[in-house]
Amino acid sequence: MLAHFKPHEQVVLTQLITLSLSGELCDITFVHRKPILDVFVSRELGTLFTADKSVTKKIKLISQIELSNGERIWLKRISMVIMMPKEGFSERDLQALDIGRAEQIIWEDEKTIRDLVRDSYCCDAADEDKYIRRFLASRDYEERIYAKYSD
Repeated sequence: MLAHFKPHEQVVLTQLITLSLSGELCDITFVHRKPILDVFVSRELGTLFTADKSVTKKIKLISQIELSNGERIWLKRISMVIMMPKEGFSERDLQALDIGRAEQIIWEDEKTIRDLVRDSYCCDAADEDKYIRRFLASRDYEERIYAKYSD
């Protein structure tokens, strides 16, 4: 089924299915709109993709991905899915992060984490540090999760 999608959509759909089944929170960013923060992906998405063989139902579902805030979004409009813990992050945890890490270059074209967050979260300068902290906290959280399962 995933072969029907472009590579970016395959990655995003795999993330959404995983989050749907695990019940983790996430931020979802888009190309030309503000992000949706701290939402759960409908359990129906994960259940359908792991159990149902109907391609028609799957195509319909990904054109109307349901989120816990009541919004329905389309797979093709998603830029990034950023995993968050079920309980979210406290303001204290976010403020404790080293914001200087945002200047780390992450791509060959000299793009930094700050650049990625600014573009992905479609944010202005006033909100940039808030979203950078969320992104960095998410990366740290994901690293802890992956380390736990790779041992």
